Amino acid sequence: MGGHWAALPNLPKSLKWGRKGDHAKASSGEDSMAADRSLWMPSLGTLERHPKDGWRFADPVALPKTTQVAFRALIKAICPPPPAPGNAAMFAKIEEDVLRALRYMHPLFAASLLIAVHALDLSPLWNLKGLRRLRALDRDEAEDFLNEVAKRALGRQLVFAARMAILSQYFDSDEVQKAIGYEPTEFMQSRLNLRTRMMAGSEPAPKEHIGPYSEEAAS
Repeated sequence: MGGHWAALPNLPKSLKWGRKGDHAKASSGEDSMAADRSLWMPSLGTLERHPKDGWRFADPVALPKTTQVAFRALIKAICPPPPAPGNAAMFAKIEEDVLRALRYMHPLFAASLLIAVHALDLSPLWNLKGLRRLRALDRDEAEDFLNEVAKRALGRQLVFAARMAILSQYFDSDEVQKAIGYEPTEFMQSRLNLRTRMMAGSEPAPKEHIGPYSEEAAS
């Protein structure tokens, strides 16, 4: 698929999808469900946030210098100010992660995001707010100006696209998740344990349901 796309991981030897003949024995109705439950689930390894599972990520998109400067200014303006986590190394990591994510997006969406970066950088000019680009404003000025731009129809779409790309990476960072006390490992492990029990034929306890469910979802 080319050098920029993620390579398939080396699956662990412990990966087992079921005993030989299980699929052949499966029939319709309850027999099929019972056979499905008898299938072994793959070993998912640990619940580490950054496991060394063999996946190779695509390289970040290389930006022209002017686009890079504009994008870095947007990152500083959009990420929350102190006392929220944020420093040069963290902003550089966000930049790298967003540019890496562009490789996995539809080309039109990726191009649209980069166009939005330039449009927002020039927004003080086309909003008749001065002759300086957004990159020339200090951090608080730039944030306030983006909030004003977001009140307009066209500006709202541009700011939303930039915020979505940047903040999704910001809140996925270890520093931010630690600061806000987000630790999903225990919950994820409990759901994996529940799945294992259900595949073995057990029913979930009432407290293990995540409801409420609509009649359509429950049927």
